[in-house]
Amino acid sequence: MTEPILASQAGYEKRLWVMSGAKAGDNAQMNALATALAGRGWQVDIRELQFVPWELATHFRSRPTLAGTRAGCRKQLSEPWPDLVISSGRRTELAARWVRKQSGSTKLVHLGRPWSRPECFDLVITTPQYRIPPAANVLCNDFPLTNSDQAPPEDLIQWQTTWRKLPKPRIGVLLGGNSGAYVFTPKLAERFALQVAKLNGSILATSSRRTPNAFMRVFAEKLSGPKFIHRWGDQANGNPYKAILASADLFVVTGDSVSMATEALATGKPTFVLDCEPRAGEACFADRLSWKPLSHRLAMRLAPLRYRRDVKQFQENLVREGFLRWLAEDTRPPEHGALVASTLHRELALSADRVEALFESRD
Repeated sequence: MTEPILASQAGYEKRLWVMSGAKAGDNAQMNALATALAGRGWQVDIRELQFVPWELATHFRSRPTLAGTRAGCRKQLSEPWPDLVISSGRRTELAARWVRKQSGSTKLVHLGRPWSRPECFDLVITTPQYRIPPAANVLCNDFPLTNSDQAPPEDLIQWQTTWRKLPKPRIGVLLGGNSGAYVFTPKLAERFALQVAKLNGSILATSSRRTPNAFMRVFAEKLSGPKFIHRWGDQANGNPYKAILASADLFVVTGDSVSMATEALATGKPTFVLDCEPRAGEACFADRLSWKPLSHRLAMRLAPLRYRRDVKQFQENLVREGFLRWLAEDTRPPEHGALVASTLHRELALSADRVEALFESRD
């Protein structure tokens, strides 16, 4: 079903589609921009895409196509065509380009790092960990786009009732998983649990789609003190992620995800980051040679500049500016984390301005 999820104002002039995929971080960025545009009178519709296992192969020719999507979701991509399509992540971009090929006039905005050449899009909104060369159609923000979406009041009450016996301070622990060169092993889980315990508070922890079960099991076992642990996919009582963002007094995020760090910083509360670089004995030779870490290392060395990313450098910049702290090095709260919220608001407004500028000649 492809019903609008964002309220649009009466008398809208333009329509946009959000090409929603499986990655929560990508979807969150697209929805943040779409929400900002909805507030300016755009009609927003979500197009939920599902992908075939061989989707990666469709990028070898880098041409507009729906070949990477499952047949069952293609029927939602039909006339009337939108004025704008927002995509993010590799999987959605060829479908977005296919829509423009059919319509002949749809504008394309891509968030993050496109696998297609940047000139295939009217606007690319990116961040420093992606090495997209400067261009007239490239906007490089300091942070991924995010908004201040809160947990629904009934969900917040439910989760806060669940956590009422956990003493304060409450530490929100947002766990990512295998990504690029990072492999989340049980040994890494043990190290993270020991570091988190240094903060002396109640733990509100949640995993993500990428968190391995073995990692999560060891993390939960080794984590001492009062705690609440939620495993991704256990939806019996819903997802506590937004409730944790609203309820925790400070945050710890794993260093594989820029989006999670940004969402924690957006609350204005102190945020620490866990270094995912493996230490001796934490990642075996087979882990390093599994296809994702190996392909990441090859891409960082051999691929065109736009295919590369450096999450560690992004985080080190934030540590240097006082927005984040490496938990292994210092348990004092960061000094300037509250300043991030105003930057995020400004960058979201600027990004919406740049999108609307694409249509100035048609108004």
